[in-house]
Amino acid sequence: MGSPTRVSVVVPVYNGASYLAEALESLLAQRYPALEVIAVDDGSTDDTPSILAAYGDQVQVLRQANRGQSAALNAGWARASGDVLSYLSADDRLRPGAVATAIDALERHPEALAVYGDYGLMAPSSQVRDIVRPPAFDCRRAVATLSCPTGPGAFVRRAAHEAAGPWCEDLRQMPDLEYWLRLGLLGPIVHVPAVLADYREHDASATFRPPSPARAEEPVVIYRRFFGRDDLPADVRALRRVARAHAHLLTARAHLRARRFTRAAAHLLRSGWASPRAVTSIHAARLVASGLGGAWRHRRRWSRAW
Repeated sequence: MGSPTRVSVVVPVYNGASYLAEALESLLAQRYPALEVIAVDDGSTDDTPSILAAYGDQVQVLRQANRGQSAALNAGWARASGDVLSYLSADDRLRPGAVATAIDALERHPEALAVYGDYGLMAPSSQVRDIVRPPAFDCRRAVATLSCPTGPGAFVRRAAHEAAGPWCEDLRQMPDLEYWLRLGLLGPIVHVPAVLADYREHDASATFRPPSPARAEEPVVIYRRFFGRDDLPADVRALRRVARAHAHLLTARAHLRARRFTRAAAHLLRSGWASPRAVTSIHAARLVASGLGGAWRHRRRWSRAW
């Protein structure tokens, strides 16, 4: 038997002292013989540096001025020595045996550019409340709906990452969507039917706090950037109108969460012009309901604060 595949996991962190230790411990407990852990401190001003220092040479630490998650990932993956690359948010955690399970899947699927698994949804207290079992990765469906099933616990072959190119550092809200759309054009991405990670739901997460106007517009930016490529297959390019409709739907949802109702309404209209069928679908209704639910939750928080 040859040497085990070397795996590098990067933890981008900005003011993540509350949960960082739990994330790092989940990596150091993997018992995988060829695992490299790299933390990229993206200009933290809390106790993050002292927490990282306590791990000594168990965790490689890079520090940079605050430039965002994508820039931190690019810096970490550029430093990484692994043939397989992964990332873990500083408020999430990897399940025991996740690295070994992912590498086994890559070995069983030599055609796969990347693998991803199921994941738990956990409360701020770290209690797991539910399990998300995402569907198989379908590039054309991901493009049409501007969504992809990959969550925490995804692993990418270095060669595939180098072919796809780096994370887009100007995207702050949905850089993962843009990255996985690009990667999906290059070949198969395989779902592993096992829980590999846990995703923490909390108010300070970028996913749940009301996005700024610029961040809310990112789905439209991603749509325009993706369809501005000149190398899209004909069957993917044919999805342009429905993808545009979903870009405006996602942007409307983001503005709804931040209670910018006029902007949300404008994007809903643009979605309908692009594809009436898309805007009247059950999926669209769920997106709008999600946005309204977020607006109500944040209204209640603001009311309590006042």
